[in-house]
Amino acid sequence: MGLKIENNTKETKCYSFDVNMVIQILAEDEKTAIDQLNKQGGYITKRDVSLRDVVTLFNGDSDE
Repeated sequence: MGLKIENNTKETKCYSFDVNMVIQILAEDEKTAIDQLNKQGGYITKRDVSLRDVVTLFNGDSDE
């Protein structure tokens, strides 16, 4: 009697997006604003997102 193992893995995909954002920082000068942006982020006031690519990843199944 053979043992049947069912593989219930779902297909995984990698999605790549282009994201263009406008971020506002409250600061006294540009250097302080850049430092704050790099450390803490800022206020997102506009965000445009577009799908660039979708790639199916290997899920471990082998029918060969």
